[in-house]
Amino acid sequence: MEDITRPEGLYRQVASRLRQEIDAGRYRPGDPLPSESRLCAHYGVSRQTVRQAVTVLASEGLVTTERGRGTFVRSAPLRLAFSRFSRDARHPGAGPFEAVCESLGIPGYGELVTVERRVADDDVATGLKVAVGSEVVYRRRYMHAGDPDAIVQIQEGHLPLDVVDGTPLAGAAKLTGGTYAALDAIGHGPATATEEVTARMADFTEQEIFRLKTGVPVIGVTRTTRDADGRIVELLLVTAAADRNVFVYNDLPID
Repeated sequence: MEDITRPEGLYRQVASRLRQEIDAGRYRPGDPLPSESRLCAHYGVSRQTVRQAVTVLASEGLVTTERGRGTFVRSAPLRLAFSRFSRDARHPGAGPFEAVCESLGIPGYGELVTVERRVADDDVATGLKVAVGSEVVYRRRYMHAGDPDAIVQIQEGHLPLDVVDGTPLAGAAKLTGGTYAALDAIGHGPATATEEVTARMADFTEQEIFRLKTGVPVIGVTRTTRDADGRIVELLLVTAAADRNVFVYNDLPID
């Protein structure tokens, strides 16, 4: 049995010990923590103390508790560098998201939920610089990382129909190499992109999809991509769980 001293709250001490073991790699992402009874015996504390300690770790995003299964160590947040979209960083057969997950040694993939023609509303028309009512192709994907059931991003792409009509981008088949590689293949390869990043509280649907605890916000990223002629070829809206994603902007020019 491991000794726990009394001056500090017992549950905080248990949380601290478990945190140290997670940081040291004793418990790796996806691993279950020992059962409540084992933790009680190990630290010589009550079940209530163990539950409070686990609640602390869950609030820090280190673990997640699943009813009937137990408590599991969460994967570290994805570090998504903007450079992942460069041609040099492209991975044969995998999109940027999948390539990042592979580099981190965790499973990751995009699940295409919806692909359909839509009429551009005011916001989409403004983003794509097209007339309201213009036809666009809408692609909605759930991005999974770590646990195959864990959704960490919702991606909603809007592409001008006159650019992608009759191409794989207008269909439901998996895009080899991702959207940017598919745009390259039809002569509209991305040349520049602009991102706008915001933060807000998650709505109920997002809490359900991401399995977020109350109070955890989401990150919103709006990316506008242009081809070499300056034509906007994609408006992408990303909603990301704030505790699972880190967006990195590297080597930006400073004039």
